Amino acid sequence: MKDYVILTDSCCDLEEEKCKELGVEYLPMRVNYDDKEFYASLDWAAIPAKDFYEMMRKGVHFKSAQLNPDDYYDEFERQIEKGKDILSLSTASGLSGSVNSSFVARDQIREKYPDSKVICVDTLRGSLGQGLIVAKAAKLKKQGASIEEAAEWVEQHCQYVHQIGTIDDLKYLKRAGRVTGAAALMGAIIRIKPLLGVNTKGQNVGVAKAIGRKASLRKCIGYVRDNIIKPETQTVYIVHADCLEDAQKLQKLLLEDIGVRDVYINYVGATVGASVGPGMIGVYFMGKEITK
Repeated sequence: MKDYVILTDSCCDLEEEKCKELGVEYLPMRVNYDDKEFYASLDWAAIPAKDFYEMMRKGVHFKSAQLNPDDYYDEFERQIEKGKDILSLSTASGLSGSVNSSFVARDQIREKYPDSKVICVDTLRGSLGQGLIVAKAAKLKKQGASIEEAAEWVEQHCQYVHQIGTIDDLKYLKRAGRVTGAAALMGAIIRIKPLLGVNTKGQNVGVAKAIGRKASLRKCIGYVRDNIIKPETQTVYIVHADCLEDAQKLQKLLLEDIGVRDVYINYVGATVGASVGPGMIGVYFMGKEITK
């Protein structure tokens, strides 16, 4: 069986060292601010994570850009020239057009390298929901799964990956065009914290509301309890935008109250963080099938 590489993008929010441990390659998206541009590498080489979120608190407006077909084509060709087939797992099409760029590049590269396999899959998830899927696929590969078997697992299981999280300040979603100005203002006035789940397209959807931060975190745990399957077998993923203390509180509850096997915590990367802002926190796990 020919060797293959699992390729993803920086929306996966895995640590760079974690990607290396898993044997995963990734393409960094670009982030722009103040007429400057940098690559959102998972090691935060351009701007350290805490500095990035502190800049946002001080009013710097970051904006991410999706990957284009040339980005994918160049990486596909680099891997093919190393003798590898490619399983490309992109962030949700409901969040970014990058996966469509991967499809264009796949069709182009097949014309030049017809004997190479390039399989592109829409993970239908973002952030550590995408990261969870990528990690599962990488573990399957290490266990001997073929490229087709790993791709099939992703396609069959992405709708079982749940997200529940909360945004600390709606103004960042307003900037990104995800909520209206009126909604952001009302949220600030009465301290509404929306709880965001995910739909079948990978888009963030409101599933509940809470008044205040503590209540929102309690509701996140309640959602996990109601939807998780076989918690004792799972590593649950927590992503945070410079609010590690809250992430650790959730970690403790997940381990002690829900009984999950393990918890992985990491920062929200710059690609996603540009839209959600400091204070965002999210939990990702395998649960009941999402059908809407």
